[in-house]
Amino acid sequence: MGFKRFLAGFNAGGAKIDAVLNHPVATPGGAVTGVLNIIGGSIDLDIQGIRLDLEAEVEYETDNGEHRRDVKFGGLEATPPMRVAAGQNAQIPFQLPVPWEAPITYVYGRHLDGMKVGVRTQLRVAKSVDPGDLDPLEIAPLPSQQGILDAMGLLGFQFKSADLEAGTVNRFGAGQDLPFYQEIEFHPAPQFRGKVKEVELTFLTNPHEITVVIEVDRRGGLLRSGHDAIVKFSIPHAQAMATDFRGVLEHHINEKASGLGWFG
Repeated sequence: MGFKRFLAGFNAGGAKIDAVLNHPVATPGGAVTGVLNIIGGSIDLDIQGIRLDLEAEVEYETDNGEHRRDVKFGGLEATPPMRVAAGQNAQIPFQLPVPWEAPITYVYGRHLDGMKVGVRTQLRVAKSVDPGDLDPLEIAPLPSQQGILDAMGLLGFQFKSADLEAGTVNRFGAGQDLPFYQEIEFHPAPQFRGKVKEVELTFLTNPHEITVVIEVDRRGGLLRSGHDAIVKFSIPHAQAMATDFRGVLEHHINEKASGLGWFG
């Protein structure tokens, strides 16, 4: 997968860059690998550098309502300053690290609606920066994350939507590195209808473990008011395959749906 764009502003003899990803799907904590193909034109060109950045579309709440903008969440300088001679071709491999907290965009072979993540290639030349285009990238879940998503399906929850929210979930007592967090929303399972409007999951992952923040949007009734109930738990990646995520999730969601427990 890749993209080709003629670099503007260098006359008809300008250079061309072709960034090719080895694979269009990455995972949190992994890397996006590929090759930058630089094709010289009819004139010499001094390049100050080529930068690769991971970007995601994030929602922001303002006084004027909700807005979206692209936010960088990882990147690298793919090339040093260099001269591309007329007619010269060069291939430069790259390896772009993917943060452990990268949002999930690709589950069960399908893109999650509401997610927009990609790799932006930016070329810098003398007194000019070509902002580049966003090359789409999919991020698949780690086995620990997949196990939790599988368990939600086994419990009868159906995917509703996903988005990225600016800010942190630190108010729930969970560490976070990125300036945004992902919410994966589910319609309630049959056994929770009438008690729960929806359930939202947030994954906060590091090299050692995954922390899951569960937000249960409870329905109000005669004897209680409707509000969100929050719980979190952490599981080491090494224990994920041996964990009964279905039982863990059912316990926590049932507890919150009933108005019991921490932050209940």
